[in-house]
This record gives sequence, C-alpha cells and structure tokens, in this order.
Amino acid sequence: KVPNPLTPAVASRLVADLGVWRVHRPGVEDILDAIRLQQRYKISFWDAMIVASAIRLRCQSIWSEDLNPGQDYGGVRVLNPL
Repeated sequence: KVPNPLTPAVASRLVADLGVWRVHRPGVEDILDAIRLQQRYKISFWDAMIVASAIRLRCQSIWSEDLNPGQDYGGVRVLNPL
C-alpha cells in the first residue's frame, strides 16, 4: 500500500508510455562484447553490460554516476545525472 496511489488514468498513461520503450535482452554476443569492453576500459562487468546494451540499441548517451562523465565508450557518451 502506498500513501498516495496513482489514479487509474495516470497509471494507464505511464504503463502505455513504458510500452514503447525498446527492451534489450542480452545474448551470448552481448556478453562477449561486454567482456571486451570491461577489459578495454577497465570497468566492471555490469557497467560493461550496460554499455554493450546501449551500443546494441544504438543509444548516443547513457546516464551514470559510476562511469566517467564525458567518456565515450564505443560511440556511447556518458552523462552524469547529478
């Protein structure tokens, strides 16, 4: 239970908006790409998986507090949200 639940109209709109997002389900090649990114950039495997997924989805940027702001990882630039 939440103190201020969303109205059904707002909840429906949010779910509909999320329904158009592209979802990436990593496969074997993505894992191998992440391992290569991990080794090349000396980042954690999980950060490398995020970068590999962003590359696969042709993202231009990702938001991260953990990766170096302004760094380019294979064509994906890191932006710090803070």
